[in-house]
Amino acid sequence: MPIRPLLLLLGLLALNLPAALAEDTPQLHLSGFGSLAATRTDDPAIGFKRNFQARANADEWSFEADSRLGIQLDLQLNPSWQGVVQVVGMQRERGKFQPTVEWANLAWEVNPNWRLRLGRMVTPVTSTSESREVGYAQLGARAPLETVGIYPMVGHDGADLRYRQSLGSGEARVQVFAGQTAFKLPFLEYEVDQVAGALFTYTLNDWTLRYAHTRIRDARATGGSYLETTRPLVAGLNMIAPFCAATLCSDTITRINRLSSGWGGHFNVLSLGYEDGSWSLQTEYATRKLDTFVSDGRSLVALLGYHHGELTPYLGFSRADSTNRQRAVQFAVSNPALQPTANMLAGIVSRNLYEPQAANRKLYTLGLRWDVHEQLALKFQLDQIRHKYTDANYNGFYVRQPDANGQLRPYDGRLRLYSLSADFVF
Repeated sequence: MPIRPLLLLLGLLALNLPAALAEDTPQLHLSGFGSLAATRTDDPAIGFKRNFQARANADEWSFEADSRLGIQLDLQLNPSWQGVVQVVGMQRERGKFQPTVEWANLAWEVNPNWRLRLGRMVTPVTSTSESREVGYAQLGARAPLETVGIYPMVGHDGADLRYRQSLGSGEARVQVFAGQTAFKLPFLEYEVDQVAGALFTYTLNDWTLRYAHTRIRDARATGGSYLETTRPLVAGLNMIAPFCAATLCSDTITRINRLSSGWGGHFNVLSLGYEDGSWSLQTEYATRKLDTFVSDGRSLVALLGYHHGELTPYLGFSRADSTNRQRAVQFAVSNPALQPTANMLAGIVSRNLYEPQAANRKLYTLGLRWDVHEQLALKFQLDQIRHKYTDANYNGFYVRQPDANGQLRPYDGRLRLYSLSADFVF
């Protein structure tokens, strides 16, 4: 976050916090949530995991992908001042159960309309971003990965300002936020100097309409095996760059260099939800546009459930598309002597950088939620997945698996993912 606005917010908090502490006795409240969850794919060619996790498990039951435990400490200084710290532990980039601080912030309710918050918070990119790790809060087995996965980071350290006001028969909320963040994947670490965005929400009776726009700038890789293994490739690309005879060649090389020199992008998410106590509907459309070699993308989610006593059967459809990184690239250079080298480098870029992103897919979901207790829900979910590109060595949530000889196992593009979970809060 820029230094001057941050100092201003710190000053406002510093001026008002002593008075708040003098008014009431602070109160602490400890709560938590968790999921004991097992997943299994029906094909040894494809494993399942979260995109930030190290291991994907295929054709066997595993508790690694969705099991988690969260602890939250809420501090109520007085009716206007609240603080929160939330720690969530689950399998992460090292392949071990690892706790991470997701929330650590102080909020000042200036009045019923205005709220100022400073510290660490989850970036509100999608409608489920802020509750994505609370399995009990989700209708299905997990927050929809197709829209959650459109944004590569999780949270930011910074500030946000929220304003709410009655509008017509409903309530409108506007929230702006800014900060910075760092994130780790199993093969890559990166930092983002600027995260900023705005969120508009309108609630009318049982309906909620939501639109969020998020921008990142000056994101750059700072470490990880991926950065090291691509250094020779980047050196080769920079060697042929002055001889590029087509825009595709020069533009691709520029985008690849931005991985470490700095890149940016923007994300748009439109959501519509309905909840009347009997029917539950969640729909969301998300887009991503980046100026690095990582693909632009779009995704769609629709989930419908019917509450019948303690049971809630539900069904859904979702899809995710990588919109501009499926085709093999070709580099045309003006120096004939360099054309064989350019062809070789284009093949490496296609296989190792572009092809893993071609995980275009459709999902058909069928599930059942059983609220056996006001703090415990059992769920069974079946996802029928159809991948468009069956030969691609994609990574992310669904990961191609090698055979004993290190070759990709044959895959026909059809996959079932089974999920069983016990989600609880306390």
